[in-house]
Amino acid sequence: RRIETSVAKLNVFIRETLDYSRNNRTDVHPERIWLATLIEEVIDDFRYSDEYQRVSTKIDDMSFEIVTDRLRLKVILHNLISNAFKFCNSAQIENPRVEISAQRSGNVLEIKVKDNGEGIRPEIRPRVFDMFVRGSLSS
Repeated sequence: RRIETSVAKLNVFIRETLDYSRNNRTDVHPERIWLATLIEEVIDDFRYSDEYQRVSTKIDDMSFEIVTDRLRLKVILHNLISNAFKFCNSAQIENPRVEISAQRSGNVLEIKVKDNGEGIRPEIRPRVFDMFVRGSLSS
């Protein structure tokens, strides 16, 4: 079991390192995409996972087009949604849920991924966007 846990953590670390490396070497390719379609693609990656099965998911209507680098946005959403499923899926959390919404105002798009999980400890919050920082010991 320890070996499996270590291998899983190493796999995540390698994937994150590859994503970071690929991101630095790839030009930005903006294209028109439907946000709802991209969100559904990301959610489909989790449909058969244990985390997804135990968590209530609410996705607001996002039927509008945006212009963005599709691959980069998909990686970001995958990480956010993966963390939301992972950290609200605890036996101590009653009615675990993940909510995804988006709001557009002019040229600004705000995407929210909200869960009722354990949250990020206050002492970690200032470094949450630093490379490879973990907000929880259970990650």
